[in-house]
Amino acid sequence: MVAMGVALMLISAIALAMKGSRKLSLRLNGSSWFMLVLFLVHFVGLNFAQNVDSGFKELEIKLSYLVFPFILFFGFEARRRVRYMIGAFFVLGCLLRIPISVWEAFMLYSNTGNVKAFSYELLSDPYHPSYMALYQSVAVLMLLGYLFNERMSRAAQYIAVTTVVIMIVYISMLASRAGLVSAVICIVMGGILYWKEATNRLERIFLTAGCMVVLLASSALLPSTAQRIEALQITPDIPTIAPKTTVPSTSSLALRKVTWTAAWNVLWENPLGIGTSNTERALVNAYVAMGETKAAEKKLNAHNQWLQLGAEFGWMGLALITALFASVIYSAYRQRMYILMTIATLFALNCIVESMLEVQAGIVFFCFLALLIGPPVKHDAEPPLEQ
Repeated sequence: MVAMGVALMLISAIALAMKGSRKLSLRLNGSSWFMLVLFLVHFVGLNFAQNVDSGFKELEIKLSYLVFPFILFFGFEARRRVRYMIGAFFVLGCLLRIPISVWEAFMLYSNTGNVKAFSYELLSDPYHPSYMALYQSVAVLMLLGYLFNERMSRAAQYIAVTTVVIMIVYISMLASRAGLVSAVICIVMGGILYWKEATNRLERIFLTAGCMVVLLASSALLPSTAQRIEALQITPDIPTIAPKTTVPSTSSLALRKVTWTAAWNVLWENPLGIGTSNTERALVNAYVAMGETKAAEKKLNAHNQWLQLGAEFGWMGLALITALFASVIYSAYRQRMYILMTIATLFALNCIVESMLEVQAGIVFFCFLALLIGPPVKHDAEPPLEQ
């Protein structure tokens, strides 16, 4: 359905341009040009693909790098009202997902008796818990920044607060460590963004503090979430006389360290990259060499977008993805779109622990965000969106 929606956006932009109501524009911002270059690099990298079918599949995923800049090229402009409506529907979609997830988890629990159905991957299925937690955190930020303002009625504010609490508890249930960090950032930034417009700043302080308390309390009280947080504790290695044996890593944190090391080794050994879709095979070979059979069996990607692009296209890929993130964040800051700037920054931070641009659930979200920021609209009669 998302692919169909994006296609309709492109067709609509082309149709309006053909009617003359929109002018073709080369005023693409820097992020659009970087996306186009990244798509071109993936296309050229097909010449080095060991599996052409796999290469075309990856190119299909990366079509967002091409489609969204084209939508901008045909004159798409995200005015303030459009961005506000998109944010509202995004919040609604995230809210509706919660009862669906809980119901599916309840049905699984009823059939299997597995209480883990209410946490992590089983709760977020078919989405990755880190992605789901990120989207819910973004929805919390939008509620605090967009909807919670002085023009809302008191009843509407109560509804907004209730919605925020429900989303925060759901984020805790997802037990994604990256998601919990995202939630903290969104709560803090939500408090900062509406601070200067608040008439009752003490109330705003209590709201932000209350959201943080709900997040910390729910995370501490939920057993699976508390266990995953405790797993972050680092215990020092105790020297032993016995010979050291290689034990494959199993925890998610340990596996990430393995994938990062393997991806860095591939990048270091191949400074020009290994070509489109060849990263999986190269990483599996690196896992086998490291004795990490678990990572090799799962065929894990780098779980870091920078290292993923670095292994695939060398130092050039690393530079391009860095420039893309920097360009999106700077463009949002320049246009005083602080909420979108925060979301872009949050996405970049999540890319440290996930290869988020390697799947549709991540790349479509990010490229659509870049589309909403777009180039500055000089002839827009509306003031720029400050919050």
